[in-house]
Amino acid sequence: MKKITFSLYVLVLAFLLCGTPTFAQVDSASEDFKVVGYYPSWVAEERGYEVMDLPAEQMTHVMYAFANVCWDGVHGNLDPSGPNPKEWVCEDENGPIDVPNGSIVLGDPEQDVHKRYPGNSEGEQIKGNIKQLQLLKEENPHLKTVISVGGWTWSNRLSLVAATEETRENFAQSAVDFVRSYGFDGVDLDWEYPVSGGMPENERDPSDKENHTLLLEATRAALDEAGEEDGKEYLLTIASSASPSYLQNNELDKLAGILDGFK
Repeated sequence: MKKITFSLYVLVLAFLLCGTPTFAQVDSASEDFKVVGYYPSWVAEERGYEVMDLPAEQMTHVMYAFANVCWDGVHGNLDPSGPNPKEWVCEDENGPIDVPNGSIVLGDPEQDVHKRYPGNSEGEQIKGNIKQLQLLKEENPHLKTVISVGGWTWSNRLSLVAATEETRENFAQSAVDFVRSYGFDGVDLDWEYPVSGGMPENERDPSDKENHTLLLEATRAALDEAGEEDGKEYLLTIASSASPSYLQNNELDKLAGILDGFK
């Protein structure tokens, strides 16, 4: 079982940046101090803030947001209250793919793996932000990158994913495939939120409370098995809430033994 210890989490929200933040130099040997930042796929295109602009030498973890889950061949959220009420065909770097329901897929293939940066060759299959994150880690060996799945807009089907053993196993295996394919160090499940809350049209059910735990247990087991094969320790985290309803709707005592972190 995993034991979570925290002294401090500093969340750097790259999409709210009005300048480069300054933190103390990260001691890569320290296990107590973590500087964690979310980097959303769209900020390079919309705000001109590139992956290589991140102060990686001052950070320990970058959460790349967001991947999504595929359901009936598509991903996205048609909820008209959302910022982008659309669905897209599920794709990898080579184009449309046929994957089981609940599988993690690229959220924005153009920004994630297709956009060409200086130094990319035309023949490279994986370019875009994900390639830039790989290069950032080469320059900063202490840095860990984690793929965030869901988020406020794309949590609409996570209740369905967690509802059955089959879809939980699909999610767990796809988590392994995703981190291996794209060079991530772990998975961050951003389910907003089990049982209640989130966007109005999200799938939700009272059983989400127990199913959230089961989904994370399956993912933990798959990542641990892959880690033994790959000779590394894959991380598993969630984005949680500090609200009383979140405490009521989640088995946090059990999740603490599964996860490497709450944010």
